[in-house]
Amino acid sequence: MKTKLNRVAIAVRDIQAAVKLYTELTGHRFFRAGPAVTDASGLSVAASWEAGMEIVAPIPGRNEAPAQALRRFLETRGEGVFAVIMEVDDLAAADKIGMGKGYAIAQRIIFTDEQLKAELGGKFTRFEETVFDATNELGFFLTYNLLERA
Repeated sequence: MKTKLNRVAIAVRDIQAAVKLYTELTGHRFFRAGPAVTDASGLSVAASWEAGMEIVAPIPGRNEAPAQALRRFLETRGEGVFAVIMEVDDLAAADKIGMGKGYAIAQRIIFTDEQLKAELGGKFTRFEETVFDATNELGFFLTYNLLERA
């Protein structure tokens, strides 16, 4: 299995302020995630593929497991690196590694063709992720993703 760093997710309390700050710091534009992500996670997400960064904040009043996990992270650790996302060529093999380490799966994301077009602008023909809670051992969530670029 081959891996490479895809992006780093930064936990923040105020996504609008963070997007402004990280845009100024990196010179890159951040794009807000749509309902495929927000509905399933309760998170507000803005990503810049060029900067290799993703900014995440819990949506007030939402109680999905990822939103709860992010709130706990912010309460105990404060803002900072929340997840490291590794692009892999074999998601099943990567998932076996994560599970073999005893990391709990926090979320599984599989974009449909419609979501790929509407929310990722047709940039990818496949986008799948498995998010593992590795905070006890690594200090962050470890995510493996499988991408096929258009």
